[in-house]
Amino acid sequence: MPVAVVNEWAARRWWPNENGVGKRFRIDSAPGAGVEVTVVGIVRDNKAAQPNVLLAVDGPEVYRPYEQAPSAFPTYVVRATNRLAPATLLRPSRQALIRAVPDRPVFTGLVAEQVDRQLSGVRTNALQILGFALIGLVLALVGIHGVLAYTVSRRTREIGIRGALGASRGALRAMVLRDAFALVAIGLMIGLPAAAFAARFIGELLHGTSVLDPSVYVAVTLVVLGASFVASWIPARRAARVDPILALRAG
Repeated sequence: MPVAVVNEWAARRWWPNENGVGKRFRIDSAPGAGVEVTVVGIVRDNKAAQPNVLLAVDGPEVYRPYEQAPSAFPTYVVRATNRLAPATLLRPSRQALIRAVPDRPVFTGLVAEQVDRQLSGVRTNALQILGFALIGLVLALVGIHGVLAYTVSRRTREIGIRGALGASRGALRAMVLRDAFALVAIGLMIGLPAAAFAARFIGELLHGTSVLDPSVYVAVTLVVLGASFVASWIPARRAARVDPILALRAG
């Protein structure tokens, strides 16, 4: 009789508030090759057999006897006890697999090694994204600095008049910084909603993080404000050092 073992996730959702053992369902693995199986057991959820352990999500798992559902490239998962090092099982597991499937290539490895390889790929992608982010931040700093420097040069006469009328250097610096942060505030009001809208299209690339995570947007806002302050400080100092007499003569 065709039988199968399912995981707890499948049992809870396919037969809620019922005992899944003894239930029957149909597996259509290929057109015309469907088979109706009987559930003979329920096992705990296990993500080790999935290709990407890091991004694995909960879902149905169906286990069939190898004699009833032979696979061209079967995968076997072996669990070690706490008293036994997993690496010591590689050789006997390989020998057992050679006897079970003598006409197939056999590869053995640790799940920890698989996770390390996946982490290596994720780490590489993260470093690449970080590099692009740093380049974008530097370009933003250069842009803000250039705009403010140009604005200060155009307002040299105004700054000179303010200084001649008694404005202190601190007041002039505050004026330039206030104008800079006004532009940054407008950019944040436009950029943050746009980022929240665009983030919906990359939701599948994120794992364990919501596209609308408030902490992310707060962190981005703080970084932008800090970068804007650094980029605008030099033009603000330059404006505060403008000699009122020279500024009026230049105007």
